[in-house]
Amino acid sequence: MNDRKLFNSVVFSGGGCRCFWAVGFYEALSEAFDFVPNVIAGVSAGATMACMIAGRCSQKGMRYFMEMARENKQNIYLSHMLSQKPLFPHYEMYAKAIHQIIDDQVFDTIKAGPDIRILLAHPPRYLGNVSGALIGFMAYTLESMIFEPVHPKIPMQIGYRAKVVSVRSCPDKETLANLLLQSSCTPPVMPFLMRDGKPVFDGGLIDNVPARIINTPRQNVLVLLTRRYPKDKIPKVKGRTYVQPSRPIKIKRWDYTNPDGIQETYDLGRKDAKHFISNNTFLKK
Repeated sequence: MNDRKLFNSVVFSGGGCRCFWAVGFYEALSEAFDFVPNVIAGVSAGATMACMIAGRCSQKGMRYFMEMARENKQNIYLSHMLSQKPLFPHYEMYAKAIHQIIDDQVFDTIKAGPDIRILLAHPPRYLGNVSGALIGFMAYTLESMIFEPVHPKIPMQIGYRAKVVSVRSCPDKETLANLLLQSSCTPPVMPFLMRDGKPVFDGGLIDNVPARIINTPRQNVLVLLTRRYPKDKIPKVKGRTYVQPSRPIKIKRWDYTNPDGIQETYDLGRKDAKHFISNNTFLKK
């Protein structure tokens, strides 16, 4: 079955390693329907997955990251506390993967593809790096634990600001790599980063499911969640189809030691897409 107009936009949520579920889901769905979105919204690791898909290198990227995870034995190295080495291996691994995967050819393919819009977060002007990270992530975490919203509100209500950057504005692959890292900036797992002279954090602080940065006419948006939400928490918005994993994803978002978990997450995405194709109401129940 072919229908390139099935969805004209796709949203890739954040979620670290859980985002491999979205890759599996998207690939299985696009194989069945051959649709090509005009606009893609992404945040954090979801933005990187969106670029890998648009660059037609998602399989290469997944294999590369799985190999890195196979060689990495710990998610925190306490033995580094008395040295200059980082406690967390994530930034070095993530940055290396992005630079290795997005070569010149992939970059050109990404630029020629859909308009990929990436969400970043800036703290209130009166906060610096440390205070901005502490207050922002604490507010996001508490709201998530207490209210379980698909689209958080509190960080913006207390002054955190959204910035949306189109991949088409990136003049080279290095600029794109920096943009993807900035959208995933989650201290202390990752170091503090700056953009345009201002502190920048994981765009998930603003919205880990950045559907609202899609503003195309006649929207028919596929929103790929990377965690399960209660049925009554999933918004009912005209023109949006929210899909979520059929069961909780086992791998943790920052687990960079678990290649089998990455493969299992990807396989679950493909399985859920096939179920969705045969019964496209099942993930909304």
